[in-house]
Amino acid sequence: MGKSRTSGISKTGSSIGIGGGGGSLGVISGSGNSSGFAQANVQSQTPIQSPTGLNTVNGATVQTAQTIQQAQNANNANFSDTDDSDYHDLYNGRQYFANQNLTIDQQIASMNYVDPNLMPNSMYSLSQNMNHKLATGQQMTQTESDTYKYLQQSMHNLGYNTKLQRYDHETFLNGLLSRAGISGANYEKMTEKQLQSALVGKSFKDNAILSTSYNDFKNAPSNPFTSRVVRIEYRAKANTQAMMPGNGPGGRFGEILLSNTNNYTISGIKFDGRTARAKGTQSYTKKGVTIYIDVEKGN
Repeated sequence: MGKSRTSGISKTGSSIGIGGGGGSLGVISGSGNSSGFAQANVQSQTPIQSPTGLNTVNGATVQTAQTIQQAQNANNANFSDTDDSDYHDLYNGRQYFANQNLTIDQQIASMNYVDPNLMPNSMYSLSQNMNHKLATGQQMTQTESDTYKYLQQSMHNLGYNTKLQRYDHETFLNGLLSRAGISGANYEKMTEKQLQSALVGKSFKDNAILSTSYNDFKNAPSNPFTSRVVRIEYRAKANTQAMMPGNGPGGRFGEILLSNTNNYTISGIKFDGRTARAKGTQSYTKKGVTIYIDVEKGN
């Protein structure tokens, strides 16, 4: 492994959990090189091994940039903001990951985002706590704030018109309906046509970093996500601000993170024929729904 490196935030586990969650919606409209991590925390944290070593998985190695500007310039060259092709799958995650240029701080932040280990005195991981606080406007810890800062710095053009997937609970859909003005929103009491009338064409922001998958979680050793009520199919334009985190090509879930500066527009919704799991249970009693959402760089 590479030389040890102290930092106010440390990599404590491999990327086996999908980070964050997101799902914190903003207002819907009609038609979100030295280490700079909190040095005050150094004594209480485990030193991190060199991210150059940690970020090598099956031959995929992210490029280490010396400065933020150097990383931005390289990523602008590698990831275009336009793509003439139709929306498509990202076929080579390993090569995509290797084409990224990140500073040491950005690498540490991206690895910690997908770390599934629970934070001290918490039932949730760092990314889950961070995203919840971003969603609700609560004050973040220094470590969470630094992670958010360096993740945002690491965002670059997605580079391709790409299909991405995510699964969420019915609370996400009912939240969309509430923000669209539906009183006492309950998707199961609405017809497909009513859902489409209420939501198609509506735009929103997400206040948190959004975790998606470029391969529909196909390499996950176990998949707790696809049984959820809501399947979201994102059509993300090449100029979408995004990055691939972790210590390899998006970790075991093939994650692509989307910045909270992007714009989201609902382009379709349907009952998809799945029988889905109610939140917090193993009871498959819910009607599955697929939502189609277009993503592009925000203004």
